[in-house]
Order: sequence, then structure tokens, then C-alpha cells
Amino acid sequence: MEEVATAKPSDYDKIAENAAVNNSKYVELPDSKVVCEMGVASAYDFLYNFIPLMNEETFKDAFGNDASQVYMDNVLLLTSVRSVDVPDGEGGYIHCTGYKDILDAIYYIGPNDIKYLAAQTAKIQSLWEVTYSLGDTKCPHCGAVTKNLDVSMDDLVFQTYNRLMSTEIELSKIQEL
Repeated sequence: MEEVATAKPSDYDKIAENAAVNNSKYVELPDSKVVCEMGVASAYDFLYNFIPLMNEETFKDAFGNDASQVYMDNVLLLTSVRSVDVPDGEGGYIHCTGYKDILDAIYYIGPNDIKYLAAQTAKIQSLWEVTYSLGDTKCPHCGAVTKNLDVSMDDLVFQTYNRLMSTEIELSKIQEL
């Protein structure tokens, strides 16, 4: 972290290029031969691809009635799985991105591959302590500006969930087109 804080502006691009969030590792699952792109989730991916699935209605719209909880059990894999390449049976692969396509692909792989994928996810998460901060944050009460305000994942989850749950759109005063 000190390297980032004390870096010269000319080094910013190199640091960003080498950042964990911008790098991936590809693993082939032993039984299914599915190839998974693994990496650290960005704050954006976490907030807009992972957190919305915590809303029961959004989850149900995407996956229907998940009576066996297979989809829900696999949701945590989204914190490290960026994409999935499924063998198409003709020597090629079907590339899956986006939370729904990734979870749909993972749904069909066997228990041994799921255990392997979960172990890879745990390994990635243990290597990196992910922290988030908001830059140049202005206090709404006193007006003081904080250069970097650390935000925990719990704070981000709570704020995003609260915003999603409390947002209402008033349409009664919109003129008909």
C-alpha cells in the first residue's frame, strides 16, 4: 500500500496494470474441463453484480424458485469468478460473463468441481485483503473534505441495499407520450 501512496504520477499506469483487480488467473476444472477466469472482484462488480442478488425479488426474477438452493449456494463464487468458458462439445468454448450466465454454467458442474472452485475462491480471498475508500468526501454537516474515507464492505452492502430498498419512482405526474 505504501508503494501506491508514495508513487510518482508517472508510475500510476504501471501500478494500475499490475493491480490484483486488473489481473486474472485461469483454472480448468478437473472433471468438467470448464475454464474459469478467477480474480479479485472490483467494488463496482461487488456492488452491482453481487449485492443485487441479495434482494429476494431480484434473485427470484433471475433464477426462479431455487428450491434446492443450488444457485444461492454458488452465489459466493461470484466474488472471485469473473467468467466461465464451457466446452461446447466441438472443440470450442461458450464464453459466459455476467452473474446470471456464470451461475447458470456453474449450476451444471459436479460436486468435485464445485469444491475445487470454492477452494480456488478461498485461496484468492486469503491472498488479498480488499479495502475500499471514497476520495474527496465532503461532510454534509460541517463541509470538511476528507481525502480518503475508508469504507468497509459491510458499509457498502448496507448503503447499497438500503438505497435499493428505499428507492421509489413517482410516475403519476409524467405526461403521457
